[in-house]
Amino acid sequence: MYIPNICRLGNYLLADYDPNLNREDSTQVYFGHFPSGCSVKQAAHFSQAANTHEFKRYDFGTNVENLLAYGQTKPPMIDLTKISGIPVALIAGTKDHLSTIEDTRWAKKQLEKVLVHYKEYELGHLSYFIARDMSYFTKDVIKLLKQYHPII
Repeated sequence: MYIPNICRLGNYLLADYDPNLNREDSTQVYFGHFPSGCSVKQAAHFSQAANTHEFKRYDFGTNVENLLAYGQTKPPMIDLTKISGIPVALIAGTKDHLSTIEDTRWAKKQLEKVLVHYKEYELGHLSYFIARDMSYFTKDVIKLLKQYHPII
C-alpha cells in the first residue's frame, strides 16, 4: 500500500531536505522497493561513520576481530589522498541529509589530485534517482561518461 504523506515524511527524515524536488510517481516506486540494495553491514558502517564523525573502515566491534581484519585493534582511517590514476567526479546534493554538502566538500579537498568534475546541485539523496529535474544526469553525467568511459 502506498501512503503519499508517509513516503514524503520518510524521504524527508531519511534522505532529502526538500522531497518536493522529487517526482511523486517515482517516489512511490522507490519506496515500494525500499530498503533494497543495502546490506545490514553497509548500514552499520554508515552509522559508525555518522556517530564517530570519522571516515574509517568497518569496525567489527571487538579488538580481536579488528586485529584479525586489519592487524590493529581499531579500524584504520580511509585515506582518500592515496587514490591515484582514477578520474573522480563528485556530484553534490545541497539538500542531501545522508551525504551532506560539508562531507562532500571535505571529500573534494581529499581528492583534488584526481578530481575531474565537481558540481553542487539542488538535489537530495534520493533525487539522484527520482528528481523532477534530471538534467544533472542528462547533461553532466552523460558528458563525463562519454569522456572517461567512451564505450557508452
